Amino acid sequence: MRYRITLLMLTLPLLIYIVNTFAGMIVVEVSAVSTIPTIDGKPDDWGPPGFLKNEWTANSTWIPYEGIKFVVEDNSNPVAGNSYSGVHIKGVGSKFTFYDEKQVIHRDGYPVWEPYGSPQEDFDIEAMFIQQDENNIYLLIVTSLAPNAGGEHTPGDLRFDMDKTAFSGDGYDFEIGLKLQNYTYNHLNHFGIYNVANWSETYDNIPENMPSVITNGTKIGQAIGVYAKCNDCNINGTDKGLQIYIIELKIPKAALGINNKTLRVSDLSLTNRCTNDMITIDIETHTVPLLSPSGTLSLLITISALGAGSILLTSTSRK
Repeated sequence: MRYRITLLMLTLPLLIYIVNTFAGMIVVEVSAVSTIPTIDGKPDDWGPPGFLKNEWTANSTWIPYEGIKFVVEDNSNPVAGNSYSGVHIKGVGSKFTFYDEKQVIHRDGYPVWEPYGSPQEDFDIEAMFIQQDENNIYLLIVTSLAPNAGGEHTPGDLRFDMDKTAFSGDGYDFEIGLKLQNYTYNHLNHFGIYNVANWSETYDNIPENMPSVITNGTKIGQAIGVYAKCNDCNINGTDKGLQIYIIELKIPKAALGINNKTLRVSDLSLTNRCTNDMITIDIETHTVPLLSPSGTLSLLITISALGAGSILLTSTSRK
């Protein structure tokens, strides 16, 4: 067996130093080994046994199958130092790092930790997981907001910033939305996809998290979705005494105008009607193809923050 190692721009000792020093800071995307999920409101086909069902205080409970991008912001950031804090991580599959969710500014001018409110759990959007193929986007969201809740507790609608034109959706960046409430509002259908004409501005507790709810628009597609209780999440189906819900979606890329293209995951986000919590998956993507049947392993890591250039490791085995 013979191995060939090629280093570009960096020596091996420096490479080892960087990997050892910054291992917790590098987010890596691994070739997916997950299967296309069944849209049934159950998390079983998104992660290994125990995924979302074991104690939520453990990072391992939140780790999905390889290739799935995710962010977990359960309760408030541990940096806040309060008793309400929970797991905060983001990554791709088994590769993850701490997610330092920043404070936001209340409309009255003071900083707050999300979710904001009393009790905070009433407004918590705990996690978001995403994977995609050529034709569809598959999304799993974990939340404490009931699908038929009203007032400030109403769940928000999924938002897409697709054309990158400022103020293209009723004065906001989000020109496309997906309706998440399970009741018809202004003839808007459950899981319908819309070119948004109007976003709701009824509540603006956290102005930077606006907009929240679609109030009018032109339908351009229909997602397949389930918004249901998860009675065995976190062992008993509750978090801080409130019911846990799963939102699972299959979203056709054709409706977003990106068929056969990859959605940049940070273009998608969700808040609740009162804007007390907001979630998006903002991950720098690095690619690591898995070991192929031929025995070739390629590793490509770009460390732009270090200004050190690129590293290419190639290991080839031959009999």
